Parts: sequence; C-alpha cells; structure tokens
Amino acid sequence: MSQIIRVEPVAKLNLFLEIPGRRHDGYHDIDTVMVPINWRDTLTLRRSDVPGIDLQVHCTESIPNDHRNLVSQALQGVNERLELQNGWRADLTKVIPSGAGLGGASSNAASAIRAALTWLTRYDTRFASAELLGPEKMKNLWHPLAAAIGSDVPFFLDAADAARATGRGETLQPIRMAGPLHFVVIYPPECVSTALVYDRLGLAPGEPLSATDARTSDAMIAAMRGDGASTIADELHNRLQSVTRGLSSRIDQALQLLLAAGLPSAMMTGSGSACFALAQSVSHAGAAADQLARLVSDVKDLQGALIRPASTCSLPADIFNA
Repeated sequence: MSQIIRVEPVAKLNLFLEIPGRRHDGYHDIDTVMVPINWRDTLTLRRSDVPGIDLQVHCTESIPNDHRNLVSQALQGVNERLELQNGWRADLTKVIPSGAGLGGASSNAASAIRAALTWLTRYDTRFASAELLGPEKMKNLWHPLAAAIGSDVPFFLDAADAARATGRGETLQPIRMAGPLHFVVIYPPECVSTALVYDRLGLAPGEPLSATDARTSDAMIAAMRGDGASTIADELHNRLQSVTRGLSSRIDQALQLLLAAGLPSAMMTGSGSACFALAQSVSHAGAAADQLARLVSDVKDLQGALIRPASTCSLPADIFNA
C-alpha cells in the first residue's frame, strides 16, 4: 500500500495551570489554559499488510518506538475500535523536545489518530462514507481513546485556537482569543519527570488544594478574549513551577535570562522544564530570541538549550498527501 499522508503535530504552552486537588483515583484535577504553538514534529503514515505497528522515530533523543510510544498506542487503539486487521507504518521526526512540558508526545498521539482516520477515509473504500471524524464518532470513540492515552491528548485532537481544560484534562472549553500571541520559548537541556513533579505537590488522594491558595482561570480567559481588566501577562500562573524549580536549577536560570532579554514576564509551561515569555510581535519575538541566545552562550548550565520564537496557531494540525 503506497498511499502516504503527512501531518505536523504542534506543541502547546500552558498560560495558566492550577491543581485544585488530587482525586481519589490518584490522578490530579487540573484547571489549565493551553494554546497551540507553531513548533512542529512531522509524522508520516501508511497502511501495512503486516499486522501491528511499525514505528520509526527519528530524533537526537532516546525515544522508544514500541508500545510505550503514544503514537503506537493511538494507532493500536484505532485498529481495535475499528476491528482492523492490517497494520500501520509510521515515521516520526521529533523536533519538539520530550520531557519539556510542551505536549509533544500527546500531540503526536492525537495527530496519529486523525491521520489514521483520514487515511482510511481517503484510501479505504469501506470507510469512504463512514464519517470517522464526525461528531458522534468523536464523542463515542476518539475522545475516550485520546483521554485513555494521556491527559493532554484530547486538547490536540479538538479544533480550537485555545482551550481551558479541566478534570484530568479531558473536559475542554474552547476559547476564542482576541488575536494571535507571540512568545520566546527556551528548553534547558534537561527533562523533568512529570510524575515526580506532581508527587512533590504533596497532595493525598481526595485532598483539595488549600482554598486560600487555589486560583481559577476565569481572569486569564477574560484577558485572552480581550474583555478583562487585566492582561494575559498579569494572569500567567503555574502551580507546578515552584516545585519543579526544586528539581532543576536550570529553570530559574532560564526564567532570569528571558527577563534579561527584555521580555516583560516569564513562566514555565506544564510540568517543565521549558519556559516562555510573551512578546509583542513576531519581529519582537525573533529579536528577543537572538538576544536570549547570546545571553545563554555565557551560561555553562544552559549550553545546548533550545531557543525558539513561536506564535499561536490553530488545531487540529493540517494533514497532507505525502
């Protein structure tokens, strides 16, 4: 089977992240506002006559290409739900760093689901009119699959410019922003364990965050829509930042250098260790990224850091014939 399709999974930034408490099942509830940004991986996909998932990963990191990879889990989940016998051949070129809080693995998984369903609709006559990506299938098949794979996967599966995610991340509220946002992103050359970060919060199962500490994302959403009294920079918040900083000194260094590059505010995204700052425009982000690169060159612990200007983009990622 020679038909190949290509998709470019995007990264995300958390502009707001609160942890209202820990659930009795051991997971943590979240209240987060996420935006997709134009930092992209590349995934190509084709059907195979051989059962199973043949995943090839191309990157400089050590990333598994077996059942531990979320792309493999996503494609296997599609096969099981549609009772498909043939396998898939997927090639994933990684640019978004792993363990960075940028959602790369989750984005890869969501893109794999959409790519597989698009392939079937385009090239398999059995599914040509099946509406595999229609509202009913999304609700009953693909959203549950996405949520089972990972908390951020439903965000990347849906179409939105930005979204608030609650529960484990599976409950989404689209946000229509007043305009695009621009950033400078830096990934210190060190990944952080998400499980260890959440463990350091110290919340027992069923325990809520102190009512005096908890915040909601309402003011951030109002600022993004352009109808709030405060600005997006005023409402940046990440409950995990303080505990993650205790695991890596490079996060503080990255935050300080973002400010030193002339950017007005800086914050860690997700559970880290990538950090970002808001910029005024595409050109401002580019100039600030250049300045940040010069500053980083003098800091031993940040040698090898990845620095990128970025802007918000739309979801889901476009799918092309390769």
